[in-house]
Amino acid sequence: YLDIAFVTYEGVTYVRNSGGITLGIYDRDAFDNMNKLKDILNSILQEDIGVRTVVDIIKRADILVHGMGRASVMARHRRLPPEVITKLEEGGAVGEAFGQYVALDGTQIYMTNNAGLMLQDLQNIGTIIGIAGGKSKAAAILSVIRASRQDILVTDEAAAREIVRMRSVECRV
Repeated sequence: YLDIAFVTYEGVTYVRNSGGITLGIYDRDAFDNMNKLKDILNSILQEDIGVRTVVDIIKRADILVHGMGRASVMARHRRLPPEVITKLEEGGAVGEAFGQYVALDGTQIYMTNNAGLMLQDLQNIGTIIGIAGGKSKAAAILSVIRASRQDILVTDEAAAREIVRMRSVECRV
C-alpha cells in the first residue's frame, strides 16, 4: 500500500481506496486552540484507537501534501492570545506549518500545543510536498523550507519570482 497524507483545512478523513492507496487527511482546524484542548486531544489520542490510527498513518505516510501559511495570518486564524502574537512578531516569525511558527532563517519561534503532526515528524515520511502560493507568502514558504525537509514545492509564478528575488538580495549581503 502507498500511504498519502493530505494536510487541509476541510476535515479529517481516513480512506483506503480500491487501488490500495491509503489516504490520511489532516485537518489543522481540528487541532486549533490547542491551549484549551491539549489535555482533551492527548487523552483522545491515547484512548481512541481510531483517532490514534489516523495520526499514526499520517506520521508514517509515503507522501505528505501540506500547506504553508503566513505566521501573522495563521496566528489570527488559530486565535492565539495577544501575548503569543507579540512573541511571534518580536521573534520575527514569518511562516507556519503544522502549528509551528518559524523565522525567515528557519528558526522555530513558537509551537502550538499540537497533538497531531509536527515538523520533526517529517523525517519519517517518504516524500514531502508543500503547497502555497502568492507573492505575499514567499517569506513564509522560504521559512518553512528552511525549517523542514520539503522534497517538492508546488507554488505559483508570483511566489516563485519573489522567492528568487529574496534569495538574490540575501546573496548580495
